[in-house]
Amino acid sequence: MKEFGAKNTKRNEAATEKSPYEEQIVKVAPGDTAGKIANRLKPEGASTEQMLIALLQSNPQAFIRGNVNLIQSGASVAVPPAETIYQVDAKA
Repeated sequence: MKEFGAKNTKRNEAATEKSPYEEQIVKVAPGDTAGKIANRLKPEGASTEQMLIALLQSNPQAFIRGNVNLIQSGASVAVPPAETIYQVDAKA
């Protein structure tokens, strides 16, 4: 399992080119928002909203009171696989 700081763009770009057998973890940096992380890591063809919901569903411990707008600084967030993200209802 590899861990990358969400603020480090080069590391995040490298992280998206991971092995299909390796889980990707992003550490939430001070000042990061779930929206910024979702935009940076969403797979091609997925909406930001799909990525946000998938992040919340996969990492409830990283969000204060289950609110997608309240991601905890310093939290380690597992990035769900693309298949999971695409299954989120885009209209939700």
